[in-house]
Amino acid sequence: MKHSKSHYMFWSINIFLPVMIAFGMYMFIHQDYLFELLEKHWPLFCQIRAITYSNFQPQGVIGRFIKYQLGDLLWAYSLEVAIVLGTGNLYKALKYGVFLAIGVECFQLFPFIHATFDIWDVIAQVVGVLIAFCSCQEYYKKQASIL
Repeated sequence: MKHSKSHYMFWSINIFLPVMIAFGMYMFIHQDYLFELLEKHWPLFCQIRAITYSNFQPQGVIGRFIKYQLGDLLWAYSLEVAIVLGTGNLYKALKYGVFLAIGVECFQLFPFIHATFDIWDVIAQVVGVLIAFCSCQEYYKKQASIL
């Protein structure tokens, strides 16, 4: 089956752009254990973070959402789109995406992970999966109407 340029554009943008935005947010305003490890063991990363990181202290619900949950929502969105592309089945991908979103956060309950479980992260990730599901569903409807 031959795919158009817009087909590749849809999948590329919806997989890579959310991850790049989330990574940028982590670079600029978020601090966690993984970044501390990278800073400790990779001097160049430490220098980059010294330039880019801002100790953003959010005021209000929206600010806290942006700092603490938006990155999770974006990576879950990206993951779900990649799962849809990989499986070719919206509903199977939805089950996998929700399972992974919840599983990854619950995995943080183990003390050796050095991360913090947060129910708001679970909610943000599931919402990201659902938004991606709806986006892909609309894309498939549009593609079917073109054919």
